[in-house]
Amino acid sequence: MLLLFISMVLPLRAQIKMIIEAELSEIGKIKTMRDKNLEQILVYTVEPDQVEYQQDSSLTIEMLFNAKENTFTEINYTPQYSKTVIRLIDNSLIDSRNMYNEKDELTGKVVYKYMSSGLLERREMFFGNEKTFDEIYEYENNILKKMKYIATDGTLLNYTIYNSDKLGNITEEVKYKPDGDIDFKYEYVYDASGKCIEERIILSEKSFTSITYSYDEGRNITEKLTKDNNGKILSFNKYSYQNGLLAEEINDSKESKVRKTYSYRNNLLWQLDYFDSIDATAYQMRYYYK
Repeated sequence: MLLLFISMVLPLRAQIKMIIEAELSEIGKIKTMRDKNLEQILVYTVEPDQVEYQQDSSLTIEMLFNAKENTFTEINYTPQYSKTVIRLIDNSLIDSRNMYNEKDELTGKVVYKYMSSGLLERREMFFGNEKTFDEIYEYENNILKKMKYIATDGTLLNYTIYNSDKLGNITEEVKYKPDGDIDFKYEYVYDASGKCIEERIILSEKSFTSITYSYDEGRNITEKLTKDNNGKILSFNKYSYQNGLLAEEINDSKESKVRKTYSYRNNLLWQLDYFDSIDATAYQMRYYYK
């Protein structure tokens, strides 16, 4: 229960980029299942000693889409069981996200409220059925300007101010404590097409992290380089594609050196091969569609 509580509190310091990317990933899964008329995706993890015999060692992830009820369910069986049920308002707007444990008990939920324009007005956060705080969004000319975290008793927990360029891309995200002191901030730089090419996480004048991104002609990300304020490389990610689909991903850092390769059938992911050369971890994940 402590881990869940921490996960519910983390949004108080969450980066808007991470929130958006996480929800786009969820919507992307749902869109794939809807467009391909899929009702179920099963993901099995195959251990190295079983690959030769083509045995499915364990069911790892199960995804279900109910077009009639407009719900998407994702069940993770390892390393710890969890189930998430997302209910949609239409094809692109999330109505709610409920989370359950192995006993099918509600452990947390997020309820979305929208303005008449379709812009997100607030997200209501719950620990079980008990509401913990609201995440409230404020806009100017349909561009996000402020996000406030308000406890159920009306106390301001903290807030974020956003600055944007003429195209509406967020260029600065400043996190404030309740007393108005700056906690930390993010800065973003974009290319002419609106792709983020640099991201800076600034904790203080002498402590920050820089992340740079490179893209190919198809606007697919090809490299991600993370450095500290002294220019030391913390991690390097490289991506390659075949026919517009991700074929290989290399993640190199002090903690791990991971290579992932992706295989497809009918433009759907069929197999992911994972290998970490530092701890010699290796496995395959196979995807089955119904």
